[in-house]
Amino acid sequence: MSDAARVLGAIDVGSNAVRLEIVRAHPDGILETLHYERAPIRPGAGVFESGIMGDVVADRLAATLQRFASRCQCHDARVRAVATSALRSARNADAVSQRVRAQTGIQLEVISGREEARLICLGVCQGRPRDERALILDIGGGSTEVALALGGQPGRLWSVAVGAVQLSEMFGTSEGDGRNKIALMRAYAEQLFAEELGEAIEENTDVVLGSSGTIRAVTDFARTGESAQASLEELSAAVQKLIAMGPAERLERFSERRADIIVAGGIILESLAVTLGLRTVVAVDQGLRTGILLDLLERERI
Repeated sequence: MSDAARVLGAIDVGSNAVRLEIVRAHPDGILETLHYERAPIRPGAGVFESGIMGDVVADRLAATLQRFASRCQCHDARVRAVATSALRSARNADAVSQRVRAQTGIQLEVISGREEARLICLGVCQGRPRDERALILDIGGGSTEVALALGGQPGRLWSVAVGAVQLSEMFGTSEGDGRNKIALMRAYAEQLFAEELGEAIEENTDVVLGSSGTIRAVTDFARTGESAQASLEELSAAVQKLIAMGPAERLERFSERRADIIVAGGIILESLAVTLGLRTVVAVDQGLRTGILLDLLERERI
């Protein structure tokens, strides 16, 4: 197989941002990043309330994917582009995908929550010990994915329809939010997790690994030591601090696109940890894009 044939690209159209990663896959399995780009265009803006991706958002998405397509062509990369909860929730997802295909040449695949969880699991577990039992968590803009893995192989998979953008739109996290609203947000998330993650609650695991920008941001804010992990006590304390902050204070600590959903993201992570009885969560860098790339590489080998 030629070097050019082993250049792969992964595009992830999430609810908060669109990401592109282009890699060269070496024979020893190492993925060498050639290009990475993140466009915080919020594809999920308004979708969870209206059920439609609006024209302005679709314009931003098409323009971003046109730029990403040009990058991929420059590298002669084989590409898989996936869309997650924002387009899963949009009634006009087919029309948006057709427009993207016509304007950019990219076949945008709207994947199921279970497929998203599987790909996240593949990406997170790359290079992990073969006998390790891992619980994988990923909080997106419109859904939360959970996976059980043994030795890097995905097992049971779940996708729960609650995410940081969606919960923010549903309840709002503006300055002056009362205790009742925060309590309702917690109760809503915990009820969904309790109803849909019963089998995950019963599993014993060696490690809990958290993917996604939301989990990394919350655990980084919460942890008191130098490690990448945060305890349930640290997460709960961090959520209380985030709630007490005003919008201006959050902007000093987080990016603009992260600051307005960080409270909801923290509540979701805390609720997930409480429901599943987790003591610690370890934040990792790998996730959906790495899983897409590994899946593409496996297809190349067939």
